Amino acid sequence: MKSENVTAESEISALLEEKLFLFKQYLSFTQRMKEALNNKNQNNLGSLIVKRQDCIKKIKKIESVMKNGVQTGLNLRKRIPGKLKKGTDNYLHAIKSIVQTLEPLDREVMVLAKQEGENIRTELLRRRNVRQVTRGYTQRIRHPARFLDTRR
Repeated sequence: MKSENVTAESEISALLEEKLFLFKQYLSFTQRMKEALNNKNQNNLGSLIVKRQDCIKKIKKIESVMKNGVQTGLNLRKRIPGKLKKGTDNYLHAIKSIVQTLEPLDREVMVLAKQEGENIRTELLRRRNVRQVTRGYTQRIRHPARFLDTRR
């Protein structure tokens, strides 16, 4: 029973540590996305989005593992000794502070991305209109013009 508690405790600690690390990575990627959007540097924006999405998938996977542990009868809070509870509380507080930092930053990045998307869409529409105008002035050689008032 004692070794079972130790493995459960170390597993919980490892999961929380990994979750904290992933949240820090997510924060880093979000900050880099904001900088890229502000600097109009969209070269690495796609890779940052993919990396962020990968962090989200890993965090959800960790949450499901922890949730399954709770559902299978492990009452995590009661089985953890006081010493380790402080450690888990520290992890949880660190994760909470990162999430609180992330919320406004994520909203800001979404607004910037939406504005950039609108700018790109507007530019594409403008270019399409210019292309259609230039096509209107070019000669069309499909068939010769027919004038009704001329003799044939």
